Amino acid sequence: GAALSKVGLSLLIPDSVAGKGSPGLKKLTKGSDNYLGIFAALQVAMPITKQAHTTARAIKKTVDPKGLEIATFRDDNAPIVTLEMGSSLDGPEAVEFSYRVDTGTWQPWTRDRIIDVTDNWLRVQAHHTVSVRSRVVGEPMTIDPNPATVDVIVDAHPPVVEVGQVEAENRVKLSVRDLVSRGDAAQVRVKLDGARWSEWTAASEMASINVGDAVEIAIEARDEEGNVAQTSQALIRGRAAIDAAAGCGCSVPGQSSTNGKSALLLGIAMMGAVLRVARRRRSPSASKRSLARGVRALLIGFGVVGTAASFGGCSCGGDSNTPQADGYICAAPDCNPLPPGLVGAYTSVATSGSDVWFSGYAEADWEDGFSWGDLVVGKWNGTSVDWVAIDGVPSDEAVDEKTYDKNGFRGGQTSPGDDVGLWTSLAVDGLGHPRVAYYDRTHKALKFASFDGSQWTSITVQQKTSSDIGRYAKLVLIDEKPVIAYLAIEGGATATHSGVRLATAASTTPGEADWTFEDVATNSKTPCRDAFCASGTKCIAATGTCEKPASGCMPDCASGTACVKEMSGLVCEKTFDKNKIDSYPEAYGDYVAMALDAKGGVGIAFYDRIHGNVVVASKTGGKWTTSIVDGDDGKTDTGDMGIGLSLAIDDKGAWHLAYVDGLNEQVRYLKITSGKAGTPAVVDDGLSLGGMKFTDGQHIVGDDSHIAVTSSGEVHITYQDATSGKLRHAVGQPVPGGNPKWSLKAYDHEGFGGAFSNQVDVGGQLKLTHWWRMGGSAPHGDVAVLDP
Repeated sequence: GAALSKVGLSLLIPDSVAGKGSPGLKKLTKGSDNYLGIFAALQVAMPITKQAHTTARAIKKTVDPKGLEIATFRDDNAPIVTLEMGSSLDGPEAVEFSYRVDTGTWQPWTRDRIIDVTDNWLRVQAHHTVSVRSRVVGEPMTIDPNPATVDVIVDAHPPVVEVGQVEAENRVKLSVRDLVSRGDAAQVRVKLDGARWSEWTAASEMASINVGDAVEIAIEARDEEGNVAQTSQALIRGRAAIDAAAGCGCSVPGQSSTNGKSALLLGIAMMGAVLRVARRRRSPSASKRSLARGVRALLIGFGVVGTAASFGGCSCGGDSNTPQADGYICAAPDCNPLPPGLVGAYTSVATSGSDVWFSGYAEADWEDGFSWGDLVVGKWNGTSVDWVAIDGVPSDEAVDEKTYDKNGFRGGQTSPGDDVGLWTSLAVDGLGHPRVAYYDRTHKALKFASFDGSQWTSITVQQKTSSDIGRYAKLVLIDEKPVIAYLAIEGGATATHSGVRLATAASTTPGEADWTFEDVATNSKTPCRDAFCASGTKCIAATGTCEKPASGCMPDCASGTACVKEMSGLVCEKTFDKNKIDSYPEAYGDYVAMALDAKGGVGIAFYDRIHGNVVVASKTGGKWTTSIVDGDDGKTDTGDMGIGLSLAIDDKGAWHLAYVDGLNEQVRYLKITSGKAGTPAVVDDGLSLGGMKFTDGQHIVGDDSHIAVTSSGEVHITYQDATSGKLRHAVGQPVPGGNPKWSLKAYDHEGFGGAFSNQVDVGGQLKLTHWWRMGGSAPHGDVAVLDP
């Protein structure tokens, strides 16, 4: 609707009806395929002459504690919030209202001014926001652009109270935490030896209490909803009176510390307990975001019930890590290491003896609301990767070391730095030290990181203005010196150049000045993009060149076009601005693959995205030569070949390639012997597996392939089934004079996986690796290792 309004139109879809949906949105079925049909009309948009301003307030709230527990909730005991609504457009025209809870979906329009809001999200104990908007009936252009909001608190449990030991100057530490109440909203009062209660005071102002010579302290804490926790604690000089049989001497809601026990039936309450512990290691803003996400993720399942003894709030100081040399201790639950979160994409793997090293990209810890973008490297410990952030962590911001372990992941740093670590390529030197080539997305540059056994060093290998350098980086070591192949796109006065470039280091531990560069293959007529055009020029879509706009077009050229001079005169031509997005770089050199050959050099293969060809490059007599091996036979364009390309060179010098036929969505294999390409073979057509045809149609297969050849000539290809999110493994048995005979297998594994697949030999055993992720409200993912 917003886009259409620019041309004076609006999209008319029939409104939803409570319990029935919109008659304009229908499920359509053809064979075994299901579709969403949107039936709408275009109408002339009326000028916006009026917009609503909505008011709303809660006049009643009903919360049944049983409706917050999985064991006891029913359809009829969910929390109910009664709203009274109004609109500035009230008058002779009919007005209607719609609401949503938190960031959920907007509910159908209603003309009622007083409504009962019920929503399963309200079963979660938290601060909720109910948004309300209004409009003239049937006139979308009058909708309130700034909905009214009503803060709704759902909280059925009292705070958690923790009493510390008697310390110097007869002071006792007091901690009051509540799942829902924010900041100073929780209040506390105390009395000593049966004296009068003190005044209610913000809990943050009662962190420490002088108990004098008292032998007992009683405490009450209340939250915003008026829920009150009561407890008492006997006091002895120097320590709290703790019965060894009673466990911890701290208190929990509504209980005395003398019994030291707590058994809470958990349902949604279990989720609440988890979040209470989690809040202790997060900033308030992160906790708020994580609470909403975690709540909704668990509400989807509604399936976990358990019990807990001695609630985690009763820690008496908590568990602690081993003190460091500087005396620093990160003690749980108030201090914890940051979790890696969504980590390990753009995976590369290499071995050194029994050590298996991985490199990858740490995107974020979405559960806590932290977005990163780091290069990470780690060793496989038998069950997972011990990730360490190498580049991308800012060094100029203070770490909250009381909340996050400064000796843990990212050094406890939560702020994002440069976005680095895409297209990693890992190699291990003769000393077992990892080296990594990778792409810096922030600066569009190629970078290199190396480990000397004690510390990491990261340098920029190549970076240029108006250029994009370093995608699809591939690293090998020749005489222990790093050699990197990568895609380079550079702008010019009018033309854009793209191609595969090779960076070779002059030493085993190179600095930024120790690299030489050579172009393996270049296309000087690469279609332009706005980022590669010089200042004052525009990227013309029709010609793919950067041109300086002319003046004199009549009428003036519209937005998104530029006036250019052609043989026929001045015309307005469509331009590509910075919002033009390509699924793959429109360049000569995507999916760069490189392998060591038997002569001590390298062979390179890549995908020519501009023409849809597989191209190979080799160096003879000091000169690089290229040839098209699939996609164009010299007479006709035979398709779009080369997505997901990978290359292996066997010990006899034969080249083996795996890649995708982008038109037919098939995995293909090609062998090149003595420089002559054989006939490509279809490895996987995406239609079936193990003789069983897929019922959901053709699968999209072949992404992120990795090819390897054994000494016996057996060919192994791993790749992703992007439809099912599974890792696939094709094994080709050699056939004399022909293509291998293929057998296919798909693996069951956690999450949506199969991405960035690799194969590695560990102690003579083949291992398959891939990257998986889980979606939902808190996306996470990691690398997995499988036995074939």
